[in-house]
Amino acid sequence: MKKYIFLLCALLILSVNAQVQKEFAVSGTITDETSGESLIGATVFLQELKTGASTNINGNFVISQIPSGTYNFTVSYIGYTTITKQMRVDDDCLNCLNVALIPASVSTQEVVISADSVKLSDRIFAAPISKIEMSSKTVNSVPRVIEADLLRALQTMPGIVALSDFSSALYVRGGTPDQNLYLVDGTDVYNPEHAFGIFSTFNTDAIKKADVSKGGFSSEFGGRLSSVLNVTNLDGNRNHFEGVANISLLSASTTLQMPLGSIGSISGSIRRTYLDQTYAKWVKEIPDYYFYDGNVKAFLDLGKSDKLTISFFRGYDDLNFSADKDRPQSFKFLYDWGNSTGSVNWRHILSPQLFLNTWITLSDFSSNFSFDQAHMEEKNALRDYTAKTSLEYYATNEFSIKTGLEYKLLNSDFDFKNNTNIIKIERWRRLGSGYLTTNWKPNPLWDIELGVRASLFDSETDYASVEPRFSAKYRLDELSSLKLAGGTYSQYVHRVPRLFFSSIWATSDQNIKASRAAHLILGYQRALFGNSIELQVEGYYKKYFDI
Repeated sequence: MKKYIFLLCALLILSVNAQVQKEFAVSGTITDETSGESLIGATVFLQELKTGASTNINGNFVISQIPSGTYNFTVSYIGYTTITKQMRVDDDCLNCLNVALIPASVSTQEVVISADSVKLSDRIFAAPISKIEMSSKTVNSVPRVIEADLLRALQTMPGIVALSDFSSALYVRGGTPDQNLYLVDGTDVYNPEHAFGIFSTFNTDAIKKADVSKGGFSSEFGGRLSSVLNVTNLDGNRNHFEGVANISLLSASTTLQMPLGSIGSISGSIRRTYLDQTYAKWVKEIPDYYFYDGNVKAFLDLGKSDKLTISFFRGYDDLNFSADKDRPQSFKFLYDWGNSTGSVNWRHILSPQLFLNTWITLSDFSSNFSFDQAHMEEKNALRDYTAKTSLEYYATNEFSIKTGLEYKLLNSDFDFKNNTNIIKIERWRRLGSGYLTTNWKPNPLWDIELGVRASLFDSETDYASVEPRFSAKYRLDELSSLKLAGGTYSQYVHRVPRLFFSSIWATSDQNIKASRAAHLILGYQRALFGNSIELQVEGYYKKYFDI
């Protein structure tokens, strides 16, 4: 009997101890106080436990394994005033720590800074290898001849070059422009350049953040061999109306933002050149040409755990060329092309440690060419219908998992006719993909990411691929670190480049093999002169197959 009593007491003690030692998770959102925009990459640091987390693309963060108690959470972001908030933790906290940071340049009442901002050495260790993060302010600060442009700004970065001064296309570490994956609010863009290479289709005033991965990118992204440019546009000012207008020698643009009552916000921008209305009328040698591009994005707050974003984009070029404007029978042609995209994104917080992201997107690229004197006409189109979803699970502060599925339906259509020939090619293709990425931080010195992406491309000849990806970061000392990344990549859509006109896109089939590439990157980073200057040195190896 005494044994049973002793055993019962032992179980009770263990139960009480387990209850006392129970740990919780805290999640929340970090925003800009002046506009209500979520901040990507803000740092939340728990002082007492010496641990923390960074916000994701939606401004969300999660810190796990927090014992019951009262803690000081320090929130910091570059260009914003650091804030410390005290909170009692007694249970799992679902999106309850929401902090609005004040821009450092805004005049306000006295603010007490109770902790230092994140050191440069810590920031460069946290950043993935071969990745550049740019905001609208960064793009606008890059020296330019006419006006700020995202792709032109990227051409000033190491490892990214242009073909000529008249091209905004990106050649990343030896790759061609079609080997770059361009995403705007989660939607593929197949032709991000306007004619003559003066501008890209991205209006810098509407950009919230642009991330460029020059190689070794994670299994979350696929379908291209060289790089990823992921652009997120502004959600809109949730507090008050805001607008900006710009005019240059070639174009005029405006960007407007406003709240939608208490449920969200909306932002929009539009830009148009006026070469056709000015220079082309004054100088006969200048063709009648103009382009416009614009986007609208609505952000809806459906509740504490649900956010909905609806985004549209349209870019259009129109070229009317005539060798002699005074002679109706002179050599001339008409050419127009454009991009249209749309996306719906639903973000749901399933628990303090589990996030769900779902997209439905449409991308349409088309071009039309007419040459009456040769009785020639050409029409070209590529349509991309995509559904994708992802789950992010933060098991502990040291281990997280991200997994997702993607399904694409591609329709390519090419029509050509003249006096002697008629060509019509229409094809439907399907691409299914899935990926898994794990991130493990066994100790403060190591950060290891392992992932795999699998895809199946359905055409006359089916193609399947399994692509392992990895990256590892090692902190050599307080100021420097080593980084290594690599993996294999596949591409099933290919560009047929032409000297002047927009490219024609073709898909892999029995005649065109799927292209593949292997990346290996080694980098060294160091903070210099009291954490005020950053040094990065990288070497890379890329091998291509079936180009």
